[in-house]
Amino acid sequence: MISKIILLIFILFLVLFCVKYLNNIEFNILKKPIIKEFIYIQNKKFSENYIILQKGDTIEIENLDNIRHTVVCDSSQIQNSDLLYKGDKHQISFWFKGTYILRSSLYPEISDIHVLVK
Repeated sequence: MISKIILLIFILFLVLFCVKYLNNIEFNILKKPIIKEFIYIQNKKFSENYIILQKGDTIEIENLDNIRHTVVCDSSQIQNSDLLYKGDKHQISFWFKGTYILRSSLYPEISDIHVLVK
């Protein structure tokens, strides 16, 4: 009986600790990200070529072109987009400080986006 009470207290403590921890970390994966920067692809160009963000910020890239695009990153920490057709959007969250380069894998002539995360 005593061991069951101790186990129950331990489980309760563990659950409370996890809830408190998840609510206090810098990037709470339970919350919907707030978009800090909107970038468009139009006329085979990105609307921005250099942006400065804070750790945990999210950007959204939307394809306004009639042709398909992709957005890829030089860092394995960033998820590359699928094919983006007109009107499709891709969100990228930056959880680590550093410099990232986003580019089009289909059209190398498009200028890159340089992202500085402080």
